[in-house]
Amino acid sequence: MSNDIFGSLFNLQDYRLKQLGNPLPELEKTVDWESFRSLLNKVHEKQRKRQAGNAQQT
Repeated sequence: MSNDIFGSLFNLQDYRLKQLGNPLPELEKTVDWESFRSLLNKVHEKQRKRQAGNAQQT
């Protein structure tokens, strides 16, 4: 493990997940996540209510 505290914590977490049988690597192999990209991008879109902070006005 690295000397970095965050690296150490993440390495320990990864190790524990592997010991428990982390299903995510298998899911990643079987699910085409890119097919969800357009749907996921829409989640972050929201209509602006005001022009506050908008430097470009038409």
